[in-house]
Amino acid sequence: MQHQKTERALRDRLFFFQRLIDTIPTPIFFKDVHGYYRGCNRAFEEYTGFRRERLIGKFADDFPSPGISPQFRHRDELLLYRPGVQGYEVTIQHTDGSFRNILFRKATLTDEGGDPAGLIGIMFDLTERKRAEEALMAALAGEENERAGTESIIAAIGEAVTIQDRGRGICGSRCGNRSRQCPGYCAKDQECGRVPLF
Repeated sequence: MQHQKTERALRDRLFFFQRLIDTIPTPIFFKDVHGYYRGCNRAFEEYTGFRRERLIGKFADDFPSPGISPQFRHRDELLLYRPGVQGYEVTIQHTDGSFRNILFRKATLTDEGGDPAGLIGIMFDLTERKRAEEALMAALAGEENERAGTESIIAAIGEAVTIQDRGRGICGSRCGNRSRQCPGYCAKDQECGRVPLF
């Protein structure tokens, strides 16, 4: 009777734990010391396209990603040899065929004696953030190129060029490579960035 109660309590605890990690929207997985998957959450299933039942007891090499599986295995071995936390970025092919930038964060799981018992990993998809960063860098580079082009034109003209703000008249000028104050220019405007002096 006691044995049945213990088994039920263990089952309830495992069920609660699985429900708990399934509510987390970030892909999570667990591996044992030999590198075999021992569990994951629903987000990991959805992201990889592999059902938990198919994944458990399998090795990363059983789900090949060209050039990636050996890298995973090597990093997992390092983490188990030197327990702690590790993080790294890789590009992997998603189930939809697209290539995604993934940040892996992994940590060693230890037993009661403090020896490695496996590892837990979390996946963060950085693809959209990286695309936004690249778009921002391209926009900034374009802006800088445009500014450099404008300055080259002004320098080539060699005459005074005025800057006019809508409704406020002349607010600044540039002559060749020298800026100077013009009628209607307000130094306070320059300080607060409203006057685009070259």
